[in-house]
Amino acid sequence: MDGVWTFIYYSHNLDKKQSISFVKFGDADIIKNVIAAEHLPPLLLKFYLGGQHLTYKGFNGQFSDVIVSANQGVFIENIDDVKALLDKV
Repeated sequence: MDGVWTFIYYSHNLDKKQSISFVKFGDADIIKNVIAAEHLPPLLLKFYLGGQHLTYKGFNGQFSDVIVSANQGVFIENIDDVKALLDKV
């Protein structure tokens, strides 16, 4: 997968009890994954980017425009909103 641009968006909504991810590899269509997930509001957040922590494998290559946010309005649940976001990147 060398030279392939990959876009990953992940968000969780406590009220809707959902985790949603969108992944786009190169010119392929956007893949949406929805998981029913109920979590208590976190007291501490850890965000790992790259490397190998626990059992998660890292990504090869470089990262750009990485954003981590817990603000209101960051939960995206439809592909049209992801496409609009991609137009801004």
